Amino acid sequence: MQDSLIGGRKFRAFTAIDVFSRESVAIEVAFDMKGTRVTDGRNKFTKRAGARPQELTLDYGTEFRSHRFDEWAYQRKIQLDFIRPGKPMENAYIESFNGSLRDERLNANWFTDLDDAMHMIEGESRRLQSGYRPHSSLGQLPPAALRRSTRPQTEDSKPSGGLVNGAGHATRSPGNERIDQGG
Repeated sequence: MQDSLIGGRKFRAFTAIDVFSRESVAIEVAFDMKGTRVTDGRNKFTKRAGARPQELTLDYGTEFRSHRFDEWAYQRKIQLDFIRPGKPMENAYIESFNGSLRDERLNANWFTDLDDAMHMIEGESRRLQSGYRPHSSLGQLPPAALRRSTRPQTEDSKPSGGLVNGAGHATRSPGNERIDQGG
């Protein structure tokens, strides 16, 4: 996603959701979004969550086609599933999430600087969407509540199913989810 600060400088937001729980697992905001920044964000999420996805569904952004990102996924045995160019609905979960993020945060706020945008988008939006907002497909549970109720808290970091980068298809059972990501 792309937006601009009040002074006109453009920035990008990288988003990722878990297709099973619909939880927003990562939002990164920066002036540029290269493969290195995306892999650093993935590492931060993996460390925080204690699990890694088995599959990433991605759009065709250059940050996902870089050698650095490909090497990162290969080393972690994460399958990369690219949607077809020009077919954003193949990644409907992230498209829906990004649409809500744009309507509720980007279009509704002026950002004075990158720190302001990061606080509002990364902090507030992800926390509210994942922790408090009920989701109709989850039986009116917020995504974080569903995740807590379906995944036992253990110290072993088994791979989770996956993250979706904007193009989730079918949902998966707990412990076998995908992550959709979009930029």
